[in-house]
Amino acid sequence: MEDEAERLLMVAVEKFHARVEEDKKLKEAVEGMNKEIRIQFRDDGSWGLTLSSGRLSPPRRAEDEGDITVITDTETLKGILDEELNPIEGAT
Repeated sequence: MEDEAERLLMVAVEKFHARVEEDKKLKEAVEGMNKEIRIQFRDDGSWGLTLSSGRLSPPRRAEDEGDITVITDTETLKGILDEELNPIEGAT
């Protein structure tokens, strides 16, 4: 499972960076942000990402709290990234 969660998070980071490059408003919104993001997988523990100056760090194992915490499982995140689920559907 660990490899799947890390792989999915890397895909999410790549998609985020591509979106920031093509969306001027999003780029302006995140450029000055510095946030710690925690993704708590029900099936694979806690991972962390750092948003700094509009860029996300590679995922890493993290046990400390973040500014933002998302609780999910690998199947739901995969569905969102594959656009089979929208984030609202994934939250229910």
